[in-house]
Formats: sequence, C-alpha cells, structure tokens
Amino acid sequence: MEYSEFKKLVKEMREAQISYFRTGDKTILVKSKQLEKKVDAYISNQKTLF
Repeated sequence: MEYSEFKKLVKEMREAQISYFRTGDKTILVKSKQLEKKVDAYISNQKTLF
C-alpha cells in the first residue's frame, strides 16, 4: 500500500468514527471497526511507518 492510500484509509476511518459518535448508528460502527482493523493490520506489518 502506498502512503497516499494509507492516508486515505485513515481519513475514511476517522470520518466513520466521527459519524458514529454523532449518530450512534450501529451500521457505521461496524464500518468504522472494519476500517480500523485494516489500518491496524497495515501498521503491524510495517517495520517503520515513515
């Protein structure tokens, strides 16, 4: 994954988190958790982030 793709993924995750906290919508929570898992997986596979 390129850095720009990672940035986009993190932005999408944060937007989902913010949306969930504003609405309390469980569907958005599920999406947020899925995105967070992707971000976590990417980070855990990196020797250095930047």
